Amino acid sequence: AVVSTQSTGVFLGLCLLFTAYAYADWSPISGSSSQVTFDPASQAIQVRFTQQQDLTSLYLSAEALLYNSDSQEIGDANFIFYLSSKPDGELSFRGSQRFYLLGSYSGSCSLWPGTDLNALGGLDFTMTISPGERDMFRFESEGGSVEVDMSGCQDWNTWTKMTGHVTSAEVVLHTWQQDLGSYLSTDYRVVGQ
Repeated sequence: AVVSTQSTGVFLGLCLLFTAYAYADWSPISGSSSQVTFDPASQAIQVRFTQQQDLTSLYLSAEALLYNSDSQEIGDANFIFYLSSKPDGELSFRGSQRFYLLGSYSGSCSLWPGTDLNALGGLDFTMTISPGERDMFRFESEGGSVEVDMSGCQDWNTWTKMTGHVTSAEVVLHTWQQDLGSYLSTDYRVVGQ
């Protein structure tokens, strides 16, 4: 884990190691990171979130950093989770989705007003990141499911062209929540599409 003090609290960056061979088994997220072979046309990354303790607020960013054969970062698929308490005591669970084109590609997309994740019924869910698919972010739980279609973005055609040049990926989680693992455990696996 990488920890640095900021005026708003502690920034904790957790990096996720995954391998192209981990198709069936869930593995806990590790504190170190690595680029691994990844083909967005045939693979997706699943991250399983399991609540360990009650939370009343949370900021958590999950991003898939995409690299070409020269190990140059050319894309970033990013989803940010926001959990907050409403005045009536209920929790609001939302997210914002975006992608960034980097390197020789340029462009970005942020879809607003964001995504309502309350249908998931809490923080026990699986997120699927599929950079090569229209529904780039999918969420499933016992309570329901949510799909986020990114194809309406102005730079969607450039994004799909870029994904054809991806040869490796790295997934990174960022949060300001101290001791995230005490509140929320995260496991991952790479799956075929």
